[in-house]
Parts: sequence; structure tokens; C-alpha cells
Amino acid sequence: MVADGKGTRKGPEQVLPYVRTVGNRDNDWLIDREAQKTDTFTGIDGINAQDVAIQESMGAIVNRTKDNLSRSDMVIVVARRMLLQAARTVADGGDPPAVGTSYYRLRPIEKVVPNGTFGREALLPEMHPE
Repeated sequence: MVADGKGTRKGPEQVLPYVRTVGNRDNDWLIDREAQKTDTFTGIDGINAQDVAIQESMGAIVNRTKDNLSRSDMVIVVARRMLLQAARTVADGGDPPAVGTSYYRLRPIEKVVPNGTFGREALLPEMHPE
């Protein structure tokens, strides 16, 4: 079990059969109401356990087709398109993106490039050095 003194509670003993965690919806994610009053806002021991509680308690999947996204939401648009394409690739029997490849050497770059220059071409050598 990994522990950092802050109750991360991450380890195989926290996972039940069928990928269920010890703290789950059936036992209210082991919320300690006293700890909630005096120690932590959630009363759930460990960041991972808190994440599980949030993910499991979110409710039904929301239909996002009616979202009104603006220019500032472009990252969301691109991420959704990439996920949909990956799902189509897998459904068609292919491998999802990045299987068998590594992006550990990839790094973000922020620069102003000259007019008329395609940013990816200008920055790729620095983003992914050989």
C-alpha cells in the first residue's frame, strides 16, 4: 500500500473483485462524519478514495451534444474529437492512439512564430527532440 502520511490509501487491498473499492456507494465511501467535522471537508480518508466517491456519485452520463462551446473551449472540442476517433478506431478493430509508443520525451513549447509559419512545423523539433 502506498501511503504518504496523508491517507492516499492506494493499494491492492483497497480493490474488491470486479474493480470495486472497499469504500463504495453501498457503504457511503466509508465517510467518517466526525473527521468531516474536524479534519477533512469530505470525511473520506485518502485522495484516491475521495476521487472514487466523486466519480461514482456523479450520476447519469450527460448528453453533451447540446453544449454551446465557444472559442475558449477549443481544448474540450479537440479532446472530445480525439476520444471519439479513438473509440471508432477500437470499434473497428484497431489499436487506440499511443499504444506501443511513448510520449515521455515530448515537451510543451510556447513561442511566438513568424507570420506565415505553421506552428507545428516550427516547434516540433523542440517538442520532440530526437
